[in-house]
Amino acid sequence: MHYPLLILTVHSYLWHILLIVTGILSGIFLVQKSVPMTPLSCSKNIKRQPTDASSRRLLPSFSRITLLYILFALIAEYLNHILDPFGEINLFYINPDYRMEQIFFLKIGELYGNNSAILVYILATISGAGILYGAWNLMIRFYSSH
Repeated sequence: MHYPLLILTVHSYLWHILLIVTGILSGIFLVQKSVPMTPLSCSKNIKRQPTDASSRRLLPSFSRITLLYILFALIAEYLNHILDPFGEINLFYINPDYRMEQIFFLKIGELYGNNSAILVYILATISGAGILYGAWNLMIRFYSSH
């Protein structure tokens, strides 16, 4: 995220902060949408129930989301390959022509090769997304039952 030009570093930080905030707000809005608040549901004695069956299954399946991510990773890798002759490009940080520089994955690249580091990096992002996906699902279920 640190570049020789200050403007690129600022852009990188702002972009990643925007991604984090967007993800958190999306999750919050999803929880609010799945658990509608009515004046009666705020009472301690009345449990909130999902309004219909669709509220219980608001999130798309994780496997579909993962396939979409893999599709975007493949597109990024294709662009990395075809645009490489025109300058430095490393979309998703998975260009095999450039050494993996992400913390932790850098060491994997040194020990087992860059392609192994890229594969572990992709699997780690999928695993991290799975943990967050599970957390949002648990939160929706918790608020739906209370």
